[in-house]
Amino acid sequence: MKRQNLKKTVRKPRFLCHTGKSNLIHRTMKPIIPEVTRSVIDILENLDADPGKARPVTFWFYSESEGNLYRAADQLQKTGYTIDYCGPAACNDEWLLIVEKVISPEFEEMNRMWESFEAFAVRFGIKYDGWETRIDLG
Repeated sequence: MKRQNLKKTVRKPRFLCHTGKSNLIHRTMKPIIPEVTRSVIDILENLDADPGKARPVTFWFYSESEGNLYRAADQLQKTGYTIDYCGPAACNDEWLLIVEKVISPEFEEMNRMWESFEAFAVRFGIKYDGWETRIDLG
């Protein structure tokens, strides 16, 4: 996918760096991802006014290769994800892709998506860095 084709869907991000340490998550956190996901879902369930409500969830990817990231963005866009940002990361020399989908984040689904995005990232030569969503206190 050419860069100019994606720019039409790119929205300006709130910030351009998630952790800045995308390799760290792969070395130290992978074994505890289900536990971390459970903790985040618990926070959502305890603080959100309507935890089962569908909401925007963003998924973060990094790459040293701009081309790999744009190819991944193209594939994700074709499968229904909105491209929030695809360009240089502000905190390192990597490229950043943030995609969004409106879903109801539930423990089993988020763990399944983590595994799916990990495999997707390997296939495209990029790194999956995790997800985030907002909490509506109501």
